[in-house]
Amino acid sequence: MPYVVVGFAAFVFLFRLASPAALIFDEVYYARDARSYRIGSVALEPDQYDTTNACDRSAYPDGICSWVHPPLGNFLIAAGEFVGPSACPDPTAADGGADCSAFQWRFASALAGIVAVAVTILLAFRLFRAWTWACIVGALVATDGLILTSARAAMLDIFLVAFVMGAFYLFTREHQDGPSWLLSAGTGIALGGALATKWAGALAIVAILLLAIAWTMRADRSERLRQIVRYGVCLIVIPAFVYLLVWIPYLAAHDFDFGALVELHARIARYHLNLDVEHPYKSSAWQWPLLLRPTAYHYEKIEAGTTHVLNIGNPVFWWLSIPAIGYTAFAALRKLRRSSAIVLALGLIAVFVAIIVGFPLVVTSAIAVAFAVTLGLIWFPRIDDTPLITLVGYGALFLPWLLISRPQFLFYMAPAVPFMAIACVWSAKRIWGLPADDTRAIRTRRGFLIAAMALVLIAFAALYPVWTAMLIPTRWWTALMFIPTWI
Repeated sequence: MPYVVVGFAAFVFLFRLASPAALIFDEVYYARDARSYRIGSVALEPDQYDTTNACDRSAYPDGICSWVHPPLGNFLIAAGEFVGPSACPDPTAADGGADCSAFQWRFASALAGIVAVAVTILLAFRLFRAWTWACIVGALVATDGLILTSARAAMLDIFLVAFVMGAFYLFTREHQDGPSWLLSAGTGIALGGALATKWAGALAIVAILLLAIAWTMRADRSERLRQIVRYGVCLIVIPAFVYLLVWIPYLAAHDFDFGALVELHARIARYHLNLDVEHPYKSSAWQWPLLLRPTAYHYEKIEAGTTHVLNIGNPVFWWLSIPAIGYTAFAALRKLRRSSAIVLALGLIAVFVAIIVGFPLVVTSAIAVAFAVTLGLIWFPRIDDTPLITLVGYGALFLPWLLISRPQFLFYMAPAVPFMAIACVWSAKRIWGLPADDTRAIRTRRGFLIAAMALVLIAFAALYPVWTAMLIPTRWWTALMFIPTWI
């Protein structure tokens, strides 16, 4: 069954991957920059840095416009461009810089999406110990529009999802199978890959460190020191080393001047902290679970109909995930002692006050991290593994965005989607197995769960055309855009 789900994911991610044929949304940065990396342009001149994330291609035809992110994602996109009949040999760019077919510049993203689904299934099997439930988790991820559209675009977020899920799978496996330097090191390499793709990968490092704290507190005292050393090396030193390794081409182009690398990182930090521009598809993090403002990657209306690539999740799945996350959190709260409940309440109040008063982001983040670490010491060790991993993964990858005031987009939440699926399936599994004397009650509950999954699949079938730029009648398209803010 796992092979069926992964095969299905491969089909929907790769089928008509070259449609639309033109660059869509931020592919104008990443596909073009992948081409620049592919032909060996890794140096950036100081006047190429621009606070609007743009560069003058007339002055720098091989310039790197996505310099505000680490380069690993672009390296992977560039590697994918070698797949295909022409292998992208010609640096001349009639399309503005990509000089490949759309299939080639999106292939690496599709492959990362397939890997993300497969690794999510493996993680879910570790948590549920049943392939049926694990495959349902994989099916929810494979039929989600946010993952699907991310896997069909030459952008960075799907690589981040793959690295994050790889880290969670390896770390969970190490926790269940026993101490292993190999698995811990693999976790660190995956975390380094996430950080070297986007700085948002740091959220995954925080999540894994919180799990490390909880699981270290569970360990025998005689084992704790060895565990702390292993985690320190593998979860902090190795990710930092992998991150630095990705910058070697840049350093080589600058005679290994680390000062240039430090200056670039200072400019990247200033860009992200000070960015304040209007964008028609920007949204606040609190809107994401409700799918209030998706991102249009592509839209074209012609006489024959409409083509659209709308970066939005499967609404049935996403809206069901809200009570599922709440149910998972409620189950975890039942593990709270009175003293821990007081700490939880005080921590939430402190973070809330910091946001309302308008403390600097650094101060608010420090309060939030201290709060999370405290929970990792006194509460997380008491929570069962599945709800713990689900809540830590979802919370660390989503909640920090609520503290950010810079322009944001729905696709920033892509790494949290697998944890939403795990929460849904964990809740469904508990409801499915609830004892009842009344056979009708059992049938009603199970019938509801089957109907919910059926609705997810119906929503997938209905929205697949607007996730993949299929030409459909405009009246059909209008009916699918039943929430005004989706347009």
